[in-house]
Amino acid sequence: MPCPRCKTELVSKTYENVQIDSCNRCNGTWLAASNLRPILDAHDMNFAPALIDKTLKEAHTGIPKAEVETLLSCPKCSRAMNALNYDYSSGVIVNVCPNGDGIWFDKDELAEVQIFMEHWNAEESKNKAKWDGLAKQAELDEYSELDKEDAEIQKDLGPISRTLDAVFYQFKKWGREK
Repeated sequence: MPCPRCKTELVSKTYENVQIDSCNRCNGTWLAASNLRPILDAHDMNFAPALIDKTLKEAHTGIPKAEVETLLSCPKCSRAMNALNYDYSSGVIVNVCPNGDGIWFDKDELAEVQIFMEHWNAEESKNKAKWDGLAKQAELDEYSELDKEDAEIQKDLGPISRTLDAVFYQFKKWGREK
């Protein structure tokens, strides 16, 4: 297969126990889309601290105009690939085959995707209890507000509200019995 960047022949290699095709000239990587998840799950690579800092500092949304204007051809089907900001905000712009044949990573981009995902997976693990607590509190606050609104409505309805509550209770009861 030809390299989408420099057209030299891609060389098959093993990376994180996954088969990839890489370019010895530009150091880009072609990866079947199905092979990305095993690489992201592996966590075997040790990355240079400078690359980690660079990756996390450059995270942003959007795709630079130059990336959109530079059309690379898929090495499998030759169709123009789409530029995509990996995970929407990583700042790592990869090129994806519109047929789903694979993903092109320029030099260091595969490592940058790994760094970004490992960082945010660690943040999620570290903060999960805190975020779950915040979500639970928001849910309780919402229910409290709804209960206050229901009480106001019932107060305004007067005796009819007790009748409606009894009717709705009976419907719920019948629904549970079925």
